[in-house]
Amino acid sequence: MKKVVITLLILFAARFAKADSLLIEGFEYGNHDGETPIGWVSDDSSWVCGYLEKDHNRIPHTGNWYSYTNADDSWMFMELFLSSQLKYRIYFWAITDGEYDIEFWAGNGLSQSEMTTMLFSKNVNSDNYQRLSEYLETIAADYQFIGIHAVAHEGAYHLTMDDLYIEMVNRYDLEVLPYRKDTVMYPGTQALYHYTVQNTGYEELTVMMSPINAEYFTNISFYSDGTDNSNFHTVPNQLVDARCYMTLSPNVAPNTYTWLDIMFTVSCDCLTRMATMWVKVLGTVTDFPVFQDFDANNFMNAGWIIMGDGAKRWQWSSDNGGMLLFKASETDESSLLFSPKMTLHETGNSLSVSMFRSDEQSNKNDRINIYFNTEMSLEGATLLETIHRSTTLSPATEESGWMEQGINFDSPSHTGFIIIEAVGDFGSDIMIDGIVIDNSPLNIEENSVNIGIYPNPSTGQVTIEGNGTISIVNCLGQEVLTKEVIDKETITLNSGIYFVKRGDGSAVKLIVR
Repeated sequence: MKKVVITLLILFAARFAKADSLLIEGFEYGNHDGETPIGWVSDDSSWVCGYLEKDHNRIPHTGNWYSYTNADDSWMFMELFLSSQLKYRIYFWAITDGEYDIEFWAGNGLSQSEMTTMLFSKNVNSDNYQRLSEYLETIAADYQFIGIHAVAHEGAYHLTMDDLYIEMVNRYDLEVLPYRKDTVMYPGTQALYHYTVQNTGYEELTVMMSPINAEYFTNISFYSDGTDNSNFHTVPNQLVDARCYMTLSPNVAPNTYTWLDIMFTVSCDCLTRMATMWVKVLGTVTDFPVFQDFDANNFMNAGWIIMGDGAKRWQWSSDNGGMLLFKASETDESSLLFSPKMTLHETGNSLSVSMFRSDEQSNKNDRINIYFNTEMSLEGATLLETIHRSTTLSPATEESGWMEQGINFDSPSHTGFIIIEAVGDFGSDIMIDGIVIDNSPLNIEENSVNIGIYPNPSTGQVTIEGNGTISIVNCLGQEVLTKEVIDKETITLNSGIYFVKRGDGSAVKLIVR
C-alpha cells in the first residue's frame, strides 16, 4: 500500500516538480580538456574545460567535467534568449584558491562590448565548493545572449564553475530538500528530521506542515527557523530551516522498517509536496563481540549513531580503507558517536579502539573521551578513558601512527551504550577505526614498577604505597599533585582518569569514579 501511495503522490506532484529549465550545463558532453566548452565563446580561450577522474568534493555531483579560468579578467558567452516578461532563477557551483567576483550579464551579441546589462554578481572566496543562486524578478529588456565575467581580486588564481542551471520560475513552486531520507531509532526514543524548504516561485506563500501515516510515532512537533510552529510564511527564493521532532512508539518491533510522511501544503491550495523519512528500528545487541571497522558508510544501520551539526560531526571517510574522522574549527568543539544498545555482563566487559596518533602539534589538546552510559546521553555517563591525538599526552608513546587502546569496564545495569566524544583544539583531524566491544575482559598490562595503589578504581580516596617522589597528572597531561611518599600516603581526588608516575618513568593508570 505504501508503494501505491507514493506513486500516486509522485504523479500528482510531478506537475509542479520543476520550473522549466532553459539551460542545464554540466560541461559533460563533447568537451576536450583545455579547450573552450562546447556551446560557449570565450575571449582568448580564457575559460576552458577540465577533467577529474573522480568526484571533486561536493554533493550533488555526478560528472567529471567542469569549466575553469586562471585569468584575472575573463569572459565567456552563450546564445540564450531571456524575456523581460518572465522571471528566472540561476544557480551554479564554484570554487577558487583565491577570490573572484562572478558576474552574469545579458546582451545582444557574443562579445564583451555587446553585453549591456549586468544581471547579478556573486563573490567566490572558498576552497570548498559553494552553491550560489540568484532570483531574477525583473529583466529590463529582451536579450539574445548571456555572458559570464570573472574578475579576480588578488591577481590570477584558479576559479572553477560547474553544474550551471538557468530556469524559468513558476508563479507557485516549492522545493523540499531533506538532509537525510532515512535514519535509525530505538523504540521509545526521539529523532529529528531536518530539511530545507525553498519558495522557488515568484509569489509569496504560507506553508503548512502536517504528518500523515503517523501511527508509529508520537509527540510530533514542527519548527521553522527555530520557532515552534507548523506554519511559516515565505517570500520568493527564501530558504527556511524546517525540523520535525518525533518519538518512535515503544511497541514497534526491533529490526523492522517504518516511515513518517510529512505533507507540505500552501495557502493557495495549488500544490503539495511530501517528504518521507524511512526509519530502521534498532534492537538490543546480545551477540558478542560487536565489531565495527567503518569500511563502508552504512554503519548507522548497525546501530552506530553520530550526533553533531555540520562540520562539527564525526564524518565517514573512505581513506585508510574506511574510517571515521572529526574536524573542529573552534577549541572544544565536539561530536558524539554512540554504539549500538547492548546487553552486557555486570562486570568484565571490554572495548578496544584504534586511533591515529602523531608527535606533531604537541601543544594541541585534540582527544577522544570514551564513556559508558545506560542512556544515549553524556549526562550521568562514566568516563572510561581519554586518548589524545598527540603522542606527548596520555597515553604517552614515542611513535606516531595507529594505536589500539584496550579498556575493561563494568555494566551494573547490564544494558547500555559506549559513547565516543571527539573534542578538537585547532589541531589535526581525529581519526578512529576498528572498534571491538565484548562481554569478556581484555588482558591489559599496566606499566607498574614498585607502586601500590588501592582501591583502583576508586570513589575518591586513594592509598599509595611505596617510597620516593610520585607525580599525578590528569587525562589532559596537567600535573595535579607531586608528593614524597614514605611507605604509605592517602590522598583524595575528584572523579576522572589519572596517571601516577615515578621518577624512573613508570606509571599506573588510576580511575576515580
